[in-house]
Amino acid sequence: MNVSDPTPQSTSYFDVPFVPENLADVCCVDAQVTENLFRKKFIVQDGLIKIPEEYIVMSDVHQSLDFLIVNENYVLEKEGHSFTVTVARRNNCGPDARTFVLLRALAGKDLRGMANFVELDVRTSIGSNIVGQIHPGPTGGRGSSEGYSNAYGLNRPVLSTDLLRDFKQLNPLEVQKERGSSTTVLATYKSICPIKVAVLDTGLLVQSSEEGEKYSRGETCSDYSTGWNFVDDTPNVEDGHPELHGTRISAIIMNSCKDVELLPVKTANDTGVCELYDILCGLEYARVNKARIINASFSFRINPGKSISLLKTIMNALKKDDIWVVAAAGNAGQYIKNASGNTPPLGQNAPLNLPACYSRDKTKNRVITVTTISCTRRKSDADGKVRITNMKIGECYSNQFVDVGVVANGHPSPPFVIDDHTFSAPKFQPRPGTSYATAYITGLVASILHKGYADGKKQVMRKLNVKHRRKLQNGVRHGNYIKV
Repeated sequence: MNVSDPTPQSTSYFDVPFVPENLADVCCVDAQVTENLFRKKFIVQDGLIKIPEEYIVMSDVHQSLDFLIVNENYVLEKEGHSFTVTVARRNNCGPDARTFVLLRALAGKDLRGMANFVELDVRTSIGSNIVGQIHPGPTGGRGSSEGYSNAYGLNRPVLSTDLLRDFKQLNPLEVQKERGSSTTVLATYKSICPIKVAVLDTGLLVQSSEEGEKYSRGETCSDYSTGWNFVDDTPNVEDGHPELHGTRISAIIMNSCKDVELLPVKTANDTGVCELYDILCGLEYARVNKARIINASFSFRINPGKSISLLKTIMNALKKDDIWVVAAAGNAGQYIKNASGNTPPLGQNAPLNLPACYSRDKTKNRVITVTTISCTRRKSDADGKVRITNMKIGECYSNQFVDVGVVANGHPSPPFVIDDHTFSAPKFQPRPGTSYATAYITGLVASILHKGYADGKKQVMRKLNVKHRRKLQNGVRHGNYIKV
């Protein structure tokens, strides 16, 4: 059974179904920082931040789409309409991998009129332009391919341009000092353990024994099995995020399970924003390089009843290859609010976060969705033990889509902390966010798989030793939570 589109629930949290079509409703981002975050022209359609001038074509496995050449211009025809495009990017990460092509419209045209399922049939050559016909399905052309508009997703958005500028002015040693980098922990991120974990994020800050490491021009993701930067199309996966988001997540995973081999896949830029094209390439790269688990601390927001066809296809491919995806439910501060100013449950007449909301599949489900459980910590004067009380959902929630909540541990031994919703990472200051909760579960799942303790999702959830609390049942399936 393939991944199905999440079905919205009947419960209404709005007078009418909420269909956000402006940026503030979609991701709660202030208009003053949008230019820093979203550097291409965008629109909001179906609740998704689409890039209308760009269109992704994805081939089947073993189809190279080699007739589409980077920097060449093409005129594509469909039902009497023509689209003049250039091939902006083309990625294929191995003989058993799908090929991805990013088409960009010339003269600022809108490519959303192209069909979701396309077949590009090259007919004639006229100078540097190749005229092709777009078909709605396999009709004997150059290959049946699937297509969708490029789009923006959120990883850990940097909402202050000053923060990004200040970070870039620091040299690497100052970055380590100022941000508490865990490069010593991650200096040797390869392991002999068979459990390979792909981290699709902002990259990884790694100590290198080779000063000024150089890469050859013309190398592609098919030449490297140890990590790739899809944002810049280079092997350099250096983490440039002000909070070193990807490095923090990698440190938590390694601290939670010593038996992992990290596969750093840079799919988000320095401002914590990702594009659908890079995410699709990153997921396929993780698949062909035999990752067992993918840590997905990112989300694409879309209205209920809508889908991102290419993402669904890749998720089905991952499931077929028995690859687990541990996904962040999303942060409440980046989610929409209902008429009362509260955060509604995911997908209940409110937007879906993908891939988190693929966790409902009943057949061979390999998606585990994670949120934060905030709490109050009090250190007893009598015995010195820390007692945890007042546990509640701290970020995005849903008893349909969220599998487990992780109790915040940012202040493990305080005299008294109210509403702690942060997470610690080795040599880092505590930070809030479901991204970090997700990393803890990724590490624990890796440990379970390494020991061969579990096969399906039910077995993995049992081996996680989750506990249940009735007060959490409205936000997490069965009130599942875990202390780490």
